[in-house]
Amino acid sequence: VLASHALQKKEVSGTVKDRNGLPIPGVSVVVKGTNVGIITDSDGKFTLQVAMDAKTLAFSFVGMKTLEIDLKNQKIIDVVMEDESTDVDEVVVVGYGTQKKASVIGSVDRVEIKQLKQPSRTISSSLAGRLAGIISVQSSGEPGYDEASFWIRGVNTFAGNSTPLVLVDGVQRSMDNIDPEEIADFTILKDATATAIYGVRGANGVVLITTKRGTSKKPSVNFKVENSFTRPLQLPEFVDGPTYMRLHNEANRNMGQIPLFSEDQIQNTEKGTDPYYYPNVNWMDELISPMATGQRSTLNVSGGTETVRYFVSGAFLNQNGMWKRFQENSYNNNTNLKRYNFRTNIDMDITKTTVVSLQIAGILEDRNYPGESAGTIFTWMLDTPPTKFPLRYPDSKKIAGIPYGQGRNPYQLLAYSGYSTEHHATMQANINLNQDLNFITKGLRLRGTFAFDSYTNANIKRAMSPRPYLIVPFGYDTEGNPILKDENGNYKYVDQEPSSASYSFNLNRTIPTPYT
Repeated sequence: VLASHALQKKEVSGTVKDRNGLPIPGVSVVVKGTNVGIITDSDGKFTLQVAMDAKTLAFSFVGMKTLEIDLKNQKIIDVVMEDESTDVDEVVVVGYGTQKKASVIGSVDRVEIKQLKQPSRTISSSLAGRLAGIISVQSSGEPGYDEASFWIRGVNTFAGNSTPLVLVDGVQRSMDNIDPEEIADFTILKDATATAIYGVRGANGVVLITTKRGTSKKPSVNFKVENSFTRPLQLPEFVDGPTYMRLHNEANRNMGQIPLFSEDQIQNTEKGTDPYYYPNVNWMDELISPMATGQRSTLNVSGGTETVRYFVSGAFLNQNGMWKRFQENSYNNNTNLKRYNFRTNIDMDITKTTVVSLQIAGILEDRNYPGESAGTIFTWMLDTPPTKFPLRYPDSKKIAGIPYGQGRNPYQLLAYSGYSTEHHATMQANINLNQDLNFITKGLRLRGTFAFDSYTNANIKRAMSPRPYLIVPFGYDTEGNPILKDENGNYKYVDQEPSSASYSFNLNRTIPTPYT
């Protein structure tokens, strides 16, 4: 009974019209979840055979909102489709005002704010791939140095500044330290027609950012917490110690030179006989974490009355680097960035035609880095063979290494080179006066802005350079094998930094010249 019931069909017909009552030909009418469907004819009519258990018909057409209708027991379905909202009536920010997008003849693009809400710290790096004509190049992913250089339709100015003009609430400022939750509108002016009002400075395009404002409504509170995870896209892969030693010997033989490593050394390294004397270290695995974490928290409150409106926002961003953190020292050897954003926007109606606005923003950044730069550490990770040094010795006070110039231990560069901290504080304030001059001519407005920016910076760098040591044998047994430990199981460490002293002696004597 159930099978025969499923094979039974019923006929459903109807007409599809727009809100003006005109038939719409070419509308796709499909039984939801199946491939059964039909297209409306020139009169907007359709007739479709559907299964008895079919539940929903879906109507779709370019430029119209997709519509779903429950079949129930209906056999005749007349549908009115609504126009899909387009950006024809969209209001965009241009120059020193706003216009409907349909009336703008220049090239103007708006970026949806949700596209800017990426795990990245900077907005410039979030623009990559979002809009046509926008080139965004990020040269580093290190926290604090991950800003991206971006251009609008290429480089138009070869002498002087080639970057786009960025205006935040009408004032030229950096956009990379703004929290995305503070942004209400993000508009990019691309061509000369759209940027003409800015003169020569707008030759490379203009980015207009408008921050959020309060509304004459009850207080609205929004709180958001996000966690992000970052991993390297690709890291070089290296051979292990024994393979490196064999390949090095082969290269020497090909050049007519004596092999550097004996077969005993290769075998002891392969067996892991003593990892402190026969090291086999994968520097990438030992120093780089497979994943870094990040957190972002935002809290904003908006509301107001008919005469006073407010928007208050606070945000916290924490980003960790890819270095592994070693606990041997009291300081943090990993890269880290903490940023605190604060913003208050207040609008006050002094009269029906006069509005005074106060905008205050604060940005605090704390950055931490190893004593050596990431470039230096990476260079020595790439250049240091896996058999050069062990990662660490049993005596943590002894750091494996040789005098500078003959090679450097990547572990020492990361964990025992000290640290560098940077503290940045930015204060931004705007006072705006908006006067409606409709009594002179319709649409005329006067706007005055006073802006004040304050920036302070404090850097602390503490460097350390421990003396390098290597383990040497106490001697050799009768078979020529090195004796690496004494009767107490201790190793013999030899300081590789030769002591030196310099002396100088200066004698100054003035010999008078007799008068003649």
